[in-house]
Amino acid sequence: MDGLELCERIRQMSDVPIIFLTAFGSEDHRVKGLQVGADDYIVKPFSKNELVARVEANLRRAEMPAIQRDEQVYADPVLTIDHRAHLVSVRGSEISPSPLEYRLLTALLKHPGQVLSHTQLLDLAWGPNSTETSTDSVRLHISYIRGKIEEDAKCPRLIETVREFGYRYVRPLGNTEHAAAA
Repeated sequence: MDGLELCERIRQMSDVPIIFLTAFGSEDHRVKGLQVGADDYIVKPFSKNELVARVEANLRRAEMPAIQRDEQVYADPVLTIDHRAHLVSVRGSEISPSPLEYRLLTALLKHPGQVLSHTQLLDLAWGPNSTETSTDSVRLHISYIRGKIEEDAKCPRLIETVREFGYRYVRPLGNTEHAAAA
C-alpha cells in the first residue's frame, strides 16, 4: 500500500489532519496527494520551522468544524450534537456514529427539511474528491444512522426518504429541554 492509498483509507474513516512529507515534488504528485484527502503536502528538503508551522496551522484548521455550522451545539427534541466534542445523544443517551455517519448526519442537520440528493450527500460526507460514487453506499450508511437514531428504523420519522431523489431530516417539533440538559 502506498501513501496515496493509505491517505484515502484514513480519510474514509476520519477527519484527522493528513500531511504528506515526501521527496515527490512534481505538480502531479502534489495535486494527487491533495485530491485523495491530504490537508497539506511538504516536499523534502524542508526546515524544522516550516514543518512545525504547517503542523500547527493544520491543527488549528482541524479544530474548526469540517462542515460550516452556525451552532456549536445542535439540539432538538430527539438529537443533541456537540460539534466541538463530536458527541451525539439520542433522547438523552449517547451513541457512537462512525466518522462517516457523523458527517452524513450533520450534512442532513445543516439543511433541515431540505431534500439532499445522493450525489450531494456523497460530496458532503465523502468529500468532493472522493472516488466513492455509489448511491448504494449512501443508502447503506443512512440505514446505519436510522438504526441508531430512529425509534423504529423500518418506519423512519427523522430521516425521510424522498423516492428517486434522496433524503431529508425532519426536525421534530416539541420541547428541547431534555436535549439541552444532556
